[in-house]
Amino acid sequence: MSATKAPSAGGAAPDPARPGVPVEPARLLRALRRNARAIALAAALSGVAGAAIAVTLVKREFEAGVVLVWEQAVGRDEVAHELQTVLDSVKIPKNLEKVRERLHLQTPIEVLGQRVSTVSSSESKVVTIKARADDPELAAKLTDTVVEVFFENRLENARERLLEQAQNQEKAVAAARDAVAAARKAYDELRAAHGIADLPGETQAAIEQAARIRTEGELARVEMEAEEARLESLRKVASKEPPTTVLSESEILPDSQKLAQARADLVALRAQLAPEHPRVQALEAQVASLEQRVAESPAPMTAGRIVGRNPQWETAREGLTHATAQRDAAMKKRQTYAELVAAAESSVARLSKIEGEASALLSALHLAEQQLAERKDRLARTEDAIRAPSVGFRVLSPARAPTFPVKSRRRLVAIAIPLLGLLGAALAVLARAVWGLRAHVGTELAFWGRGPVVATSTWPRDPEALDDLAADLGDAWRGSSGTTLVAGLGEAEARLVAPLLERLARGAAEPGAPPGPQIRPLALDQALPPLRRAARRAARVLVLVEAGKRSGLDLGGVASRLGRSDGIGFVLLGVAPDLASLPDHVGDTRAFWRAGADAAATPAPADAPPQQPAPPPRLMTRARSPAPQRAQRRGGG
Repeated sequence: MSATKAPSAGGAAPDPARPGVPVEPARLLRALRRNARAIALAAALSGVAGAAIAVTLVKREFEAGVVLVWEQAVGRDEVAHELQTVLDSVKIPKNLEKVRERLHLQTPIEVLGQRVSTVSSSESKVVTIKARADDPELAAKLTDTVVEVFFENRLENARERLLEQAQNQEKAVAAARDAVAAARKAYDELRAAHGIADLPGETQAAIEQAARIRTEGELARVEMEAEEARLESLRKVASKEPPTTVLSESEILPDSQKLAQARADLVALRAQLAPEHPRVQALEAQVASLEQRVAESPAPMTAGRIVGRNPQWETAREGLTHATAQRDAAMKKRQTYAELVAAAESSVARLSKIEGEASALLSALHLAEQQLAERKDRLARTEDAIRAPSVGFRVLSPARAPTFPVKSRRRLVAIAIPLLGLLGAALAVLARAVWGLRAHVGTELAFWGRGPVVATSTWPRDPEALDDLAADLGDAWRGSSGTTLVAGLGEAEARLVAPLLERLARGAAEPGAPPGPQIRPLALDQALPPLRRAARRAARVLVLVEAGKRSGLDLGGVASRLGRSDGIGFVLLGVAPDLASLPDHVGDTRAFWRAGADAAATPAPADAPPQQPAPPPRLMTRARSPAPQRAQRRGGG
């Protein structure tokens, strides 16, 4: 065996370009496809279970509602606050306890309060009280009961409030009666002292009479001034109008009369004859001639005139006489009203002396009577309200049993459980496929072993695949140089080294086959120093790994055990038939087989034994061979 340069020890840094993948996605997809029936069966069973659970265990929620309108009279800015305050009393514990007792429910008060909700609109004063239950009829009954208890609580509170108001108002009415009696007594004493039956009436009558007389006097003055103005106007008209004037006057227009007659004849003739008739044309020519003469004729001549007494002058004279009489009468009326006004003002002045005190007493009496009337009216309205108190709400739409639930998880459960079953079955298949991080294909072996995979084969699962594996390895082996050590990762793989080397040797012995470098078996369970020394002297180490039986930890310790980080390659055996189509060469396999060329050019170490002719391949049939044989193999190495 030619001397080779020892590879780097285990302390060297590994290649950062790590080949392969920790888990091959294609293998996972094939695992899912291989177990598709089991996954489908799990999904079907989950679907049946989901439907049963949805029907038997999952409850639905039905919601019923009562629509109310708030009829309370409040300010626009206070609607939202007042309405919300009223609605907060719907779910007070006292009301919810009554609802629970009437419906014989075992639901806690807190849970029952969560099932009841209120929705309000301050703009329209519309309120909706809703309740949810597992049954549609129960939802409607719960809503009606909540509203009924709410109304009863409102009526009870309103009646108590009105009774308290009535008591206070009765006291106020009694106090007002006493105030009225005291004010009337003081006023009556004042009237008796001055001998006046009704001071306000008499004063008011005197004032009204003085005002009326003063108004009528002003009207008389206005009437007198109007008569004087009319008299002055009539004088001016009478001075301007003459006593006589022309009463009538007549004018003569002969051509115009003839033209009108000719036009009338023309219209009658056109109605009887055609426009081309000679008579029609002759009459049209006559009309045209008359129209021209009328247009050119001078102004009409006066035929006669009648002159008589001017009627306007006579009317003005008569109006002047009548206006003079009216003015004298208006002046007399004004003087009379002036005397009456003086007498009325004297009476008002007499009554005004005691008017201040009397007015104060009378005002106090009227105010006391007004307050008494208001309090009586308020008490009467309160008593009416006590007999028929109002809740302040009116039902617009009663509760009805809903047809469909507002919240149901049955469909979600019926869909989610089969999906979860499908996902769980798929995850179980994937977990089984990746359990232990075992290498099943070449890409996984290259990743965990940190070295190239030079071949994959279904052998020994398929005995006939050994020839193809030997042919693949033989072609690569004959193109390399240096010594190639072949080892099994474990006891099972160690038993496969001998058949593989035997098949490679038989291929090398065939006629015409070119000679190849040395191939020697290696036992990975031997002592570390000889093992590492043999691995370092060889050009490369080829490790056999059986698919699906070695974890990433087992594969990751190969380089540390051999004491080198390069020149280690793997052969994956027993690959499943459905995974045989995946890549069989992974990583830089050319660099692996070229490793011997560099080692051959390097001088052998000083302690290396003299090279011997290459012996025929020796096979290791068991991972644990006797110590003498291991020593002999180490010496031969």
